[in-house]
Amino acid sequence: MTATRFTKREAEFLAHRLALPDALSEVLTEHESDEIAIAAQNLDAVSDECIRLIAWAETRSVREIVDALTPLQSALLVDAVEGNTWVVNIPDDVAEVAAKRAGAVKTARSAAQKLRNAGLDVEDAPEF
Repeated sequence: MTATRFTKREAEFLAHRLALPDALSEVLTEHESDEIAIAAQNLDAVSDECIRLIAWAETRSVREIVDALTPLQSALLVDAVEGNTWVVNIPDDVAEVAAKRAGAVKTARSAAQKLRNAGLDVEDAPEF
């Protein structure tokens, strides 16, 4: 059986949020887990982990990624999906970009489902 990997577009979707370590750090300093909230205060560490997760999304199977996650990496990846603005940045009321938006929604849902299938507790990305 072939290991499930992220497609190029799914990896781009994750990188869209992971490319903003300062925003992720700010959000995660309010995390319910003290361990993650404290770790998220170190912007250099958050930046390093974001770079690592972007690389993993391009090179590893989804199962390998999920199995290797530290608590901070897990929180970063969950927020990379649940806090992602890739879909919401595409207007939903402009006919010329309807296909692009539909494709973005499909990509976001697929990436989230792959993570869930590998055991990560993550909701779909916002679409509104």
